[in-house]
Amino acid sequence: MKAYRLVHAFELAKNPPFKPNPNRFGRWAHDYPVAYASEHLALAALETLGYWAIHADLNWYSIFAYSLEKGDSESALETDPQLNIKDKIATQRFGDEWIRKQRTLALAVPSVRLPYSINILINANHPDFNPAKIEHLGELHWDEPISRLIETAKTHRH
Repeated sequence: MKAYRLVHAFELAKNPPFKPNPNRFGRWAHDYPVAYASEHLALAALETLGYWAIHADLNWYSIFAYSLEKGDSESALETDPQLNIKDKIATQRFGDEWIRKQRTLALAVPSVRLPYSINILINANHPDFNPAKIEHLGELHWDEPISRLIETAKTHRH
């Protein structure tokens, strides 16, 4: 299985594509760096669109994929079926514990933005992480209607 990740040029200038800085605002990790990826490139793009308001534009993203083997990941909801994915403090605690204990290389988590879809957290500090499994697939170019939609939304924000 491949996990797809979009990385902005500013981040790539500072860090390798699967070794970001810690993100205290991330849903699944608070204290540790973890790479957010998705089961499909379309989901990765949709997750990126969720941040349209805080960026001047959504250009300058590169597409990366990481090849995962069977057994490389665990499912957050199989590990803890009672986990409330809308409770950010609970998901951050869960993710931080997963990273701290290095249970698996990857953690499959439900997308909050798109039900029935899976995001994949990758711990590049896990001993099984292999940079040779990273593929750079090229630059992301948004479709013209999506670009116009974002521009229109930015123009009409109050």
